[in-house]
Amino acid sequence: MRQITRFAALLPLTVAACLAFGPAQAAEDGNVPTAASVPLDNAYLFLDKMMDKYHAGSTLRLVQSYVSTPKLQIDHIAFTYDNALVLLAYLARGTPDDMVRARVIGDAFILLQSQAPVPDGRVLNSYYVSSAGKIGKDDNGADLGNVAWAGLALAQLYRKTNDAKYLDAATSIADWAVKNTYTTKGFGGFLGGWTAKRTAIKWSSAEYNIDVNALFTILDAAGAAAPAGHTWAQLEAASSNYVQLHMWNAAGKYYWTGADTSNSVVNKSLLPEDVQSWGYLAMPNAHSAASLTWSTTALKGDGPYAGLSFSASDTSGVWFEGTAQTALALKRRNQTGDATLVAQYLASIESAQVNGPHADGQGIIAASKDGLSTGDGSDKYFSALHIGATAWYALAKQNKNPLAPM
Repeated sequence: MRQITRFAALLPLTVAACLAFGPAQAAEDGNVPTAASVPLDNAYLFLDKMMDKYHAGSTLRLVQSYVSTPKLQIDHIAFTYDNALVLLAYLARGTPDDMVRARVIGDAFILLQSQAPVPDGRVLNSYYVSSAGKIGKDDNGADLGNVAWAGLALAQLYRKTNDAKYLDAATSIADWAVKNTYTTKGFGGFLGGWTAKRTAIKWSSAEYNIDVNALFTILDAAGAAAPAGHTWAQLEAASSNYVQLHMWNAAGKYYWTGADTSNSVVNKSLLPEDVQSWGYLAMPNAHSAASLTWSTTALKGDGPYAGLSFSASDTSGVWFEGTAQTALALKRRNQTGDATLVAQYLASIESAQVNGPHADGQGIIAASKDGLSTGDGSDKYFSALHIGATAWYALAKQNKNPLAPM
């Protein structure tokens, strides 16, 4: 089961479309400015603006995840997953200012590791940000996927800077994941993490196992020491086997979402997009390649925009974050017809950047309509500007895969 803890956060923010700006810092797959990179420049202007909403310069801080709308009024929340993506987007373009900003977020994660209720290497699901200097706790829970994404970002930051503190911080996150979520029971792999009360989450998630698999792979490539009593190869195999052996639906050619609290019964109630695209980005193989094809048909969203919904539970609109994820995976798969779909998806995102509900010409809205259901309880996406969707667009536009060594 996928645990969604990313949908709060935001203060009203009035932003005007920025139509005059300098040349692009990086173009798709290179460093040569092109006219086609203008929407990308604007996306980074949005990320910069959100990052500087309360503080600027070298002040350690996280980035508020959403801009409020009448239908989504949740202020001041910075989701860990979203902030990991912003860090990765800055690494993807990599200008000097981008690298300063990536370090600020990375250093904030390191500080927050030391401030967890029990400092054990983890970060929390989300934090409260404001004009006050201190980053406050919002959600004391530590879902494995959210924690792993912070580790991924820190490991990638190490690869770009060669600064050992980022490798140490990422390794501490991997240590926490192995000590607290690794299991040999049922399907094996890794369980869901910790609740806010530091009790174990006993269900398991294909997405989370993909996340930690990518973290282990990047740490392995970086030469980090594996957690005591384990090897990276063994941990990579445990997470990969969970996904490939137990979550693969051979008949439907897609991945299931996860398993119940026994870790031995597949949860078939939800068919999400991100498991399919992230599966390919982290573990490109025949299964994950086929699951991308399934996504582009089964999850096709209705309405004026080309793209995918969050899950098969509601295809009445387009989820732009997932559409960008799929565009990146298709770009890297590069089978017949993939380039056409990639062009359609990215053009759709760029159209919504200017014309979508609550668009500002810079950021990317989370969904093409308010109330797009995830199928996971009452969780929904809204047409609100979102740093996570914007960061995924930036990664897809530049063909940068955050789930493999960058």
